[in-house]
Amino acid sequence: MIRKILEDRLVHEGLIPPANVAPAISTQIEALEDKIATIPDADEPSPEAAMNVMRKALAENDLANLKGRQPRPKRK
Repeated sequence: MIRKILEDRLVHEGLIPPANVAPAISTQIEALEDKIATIPDADEPSPEAAMNVMRKALAENDLANLKGRQPRPKRK
């Protein structure tokens, strides 16, 4: 029980990855891909359009980081 509490705390602090990293990362990747698809493209210059461009760029950067953290299949 103490081990589980310690592991949960370390995961919460970001010091160790959770045991089920692959499903969590793939779920986050799908959510970010959906978010990127829903951000509208800019038709004309405006502050709102600039914010949408920034939001999309940040989401794409987060997506790239998550894909880099995804476990690779093991070679035989």
